[in-house]
Amino acid sequence: MSRRTIMIFPEFENMDVIDSIREKFDPLAKLVRPHITLVFPFESDMSDEELSKILDERLKEIPQFNIILKGFSKHSGPAGNWLMLDVISGGGTLKKIHDIFYANEFKSFDLGFEYEPHMTVGKFKFEKQLDDAYETVKKKRDSFSCKVTKISVEMIGENEASIIIVEKRLRIPAPAGKSDFPRSSFGAKKNTDKYQPPARLADVRTYFRDERYSEARVLLTRIGNDEFGPEADLIDVLCCYQVRDTEALLNKVSSGARAVKMLFSRHEMKKLATDLDSIENDLVVHMVEYCFLNLMINGLSIKDMNALYRKNTGPSPKRPSAFSQMDKEDMENFRREKAMEEAKNPYEFDVFEEMDDIRVKYRSAVTNPYRDFSSVASANLHLIADLFTLAERSDRYYNPYYNDNGVSVRRPDVREHDYGVNKPPKKQRDIMESGEDIGGAGSGESDSGSFIYALITKLDERFPTAEEKIKHRDTLMEQIKYEEGQILS
Repeated sequence: MSRRTIMIFPEFENMDVIDSIREKFDPLAKLVRPHITLVFPFESDMSDEELSKILDERLKEIPQFNIILKGFSKHSGPAGNWLMLDVISGGGTLKKIHDIFYANEFKSFDLGFEYEPHMTVGKFKFEKQLDDAYETVKKKRDSFSCKVTKISVEMIGENEASIIIVEKRLRIPAPAGKSDFPRSSFGAKKNTDKYQPPARLADVRTYFRDERYSEARVLLTRIGNDEFGPEADLIDVLCCYQVRDTEALLNKVSSGARAVKMLFSRHEMKKLATDLDSIENDLVVHMVEYCFLNLMINGLSIKDMNALYRKNTGPSPKRPSAFSQMDKEDMENFRREKAMEEAKNPYEFDVFEEMDDIRVKYRSAVTNPYRDFSSVASANLHLIADLFTLAERSDRYYNPYYNDNGVSVRRPDVREHDYGVNKPPKKQRDIMESGEDIGGAGSGESDSGSFIYALITKLDERFPTAEEKIKHRDTLMEQIKYEEGQILS
């Protein structure tokens, strides 16, 4: 029985852009080509011939299709921190193929998670590293397009090697009948394989006003960097939800807690909040307040709303987003990579490198702007404990006959070690718990949920009755309309 994965390896003309990003941020860059996973890693004793027949049967009605990837999003969760390149066109076909597989031969491997096509371009140990990487790529406007012509099956061997064992070519679409008139004369789409000139924001605006949301999003991928700004980002958010303005968007989502959470977890919304100027950023803050007031009016308690925004707590939907689990595949690849690294390059203990790790941690603790006497004392205690740990590890590594409880034994292996973390200074903990700097609530992201809790509590204190909440909600809507008009003008 071996582990397999079914995926697509896109072939973009500007693949070097993705490669350069993955070389910086993806530890698997040299092991696995850029890919989009359709069936996540599974263990099976199916033969290559059986897998080939399954692909022949399930893909016989799927023609070759085009995909477009553009824009980056980030996700942090229990499984890790991921930087992703988003699929903005062709995602429907990818989901269709995924659903066909999981509805048939791979049904037993379906964990019930919602599938969202993506390409992982970065993996990080810490969320801060993810945030820094996202800052470097979030303004990139490169568009990656190609035609998908084949589906591949990868085998993960016992020695952690990655081997392509099956490749199924998709059928070529039947050519349309010839005519004396161009197909576009009858409203058919033009051949997207040909060069398309850069689009103008005015064209996007026209599609948007005509409620042609899908066309507007595709056109957004072709406008120049000089035209991309708050208006384009706002149109992108509205097109995602297929509404004409923020009023319709808020009315559509604010009656349901899950929908509100989904709105503020979308990368388009986060990008909008990041790109807007400080004055225009009030639009995002007001939208947050409007949604929370609506949830209160609909009977959701402060405790329920706080739990909704806390990580790893609160009720979970029956089908959580694939972003929280998607990368069963990525985790498998990560374990495979670590195993290969350890096999090729066993861990080598370096006392000076470990001393430097301790120095960096100690320096960051005592130079913290919120430091106080107790936090510096705590840092000193941790420093002593870390030095004792280092001495023990040094004795294990350099002493050929390590003494264990009075008995000389052969030196045990010394593995990679992560030194302890100092407790944050009291003032910093108080800020985290009290929810100062409520401006951070716009993204709906906080490790403790304290910012969200502080905002909800303040709103409830300022407007204790439903009548006052409704009145303030109406005032907020007028302000939102005004600020939206300023952006779109």
